Amino acid sequence: MDAGRLWIVAFVLGCVGTVMLDFGTVGALLLLLLAITVVSRTSHHLAALSGILTGIGGLWTYLLVQIFATGGNQDNGTFWLAVGAVPLAVGLVLLAFVIRRGRASGSSIT
Repeated sequence: MDAGRLWIVAFVLGCVGTVMLDFGTVGALLLLLLAITVVSRTSHHLAALSGILTGIGGLWTYLLVQIFATGGNQDNGTFWLAVGAVPLAVGLVLLAFVIRRGRASGSSIT
């Protein structure tokens, strides 16, 4: 699988994993197992890791912003926003690195 498609699959896996975290420890362990399998069984490790982190962070941040936008209140909201924003930022930085490395080697991510 090429890096672009792998990133999309990993992104969806990250989004689904975020929803599975609602099931507690079992959901978190299943997400961790799936993420390790996807990242370790491919030659594009950084693209897969970027997709997973971007999916988790993006959906988490989106859901938390929706809570705040509809007037909801969250104890220690800044911390919980950072829980989503940090993986999102790391995932996007990794994506930029993968794209730059792909262009430098003459191949593309897509």
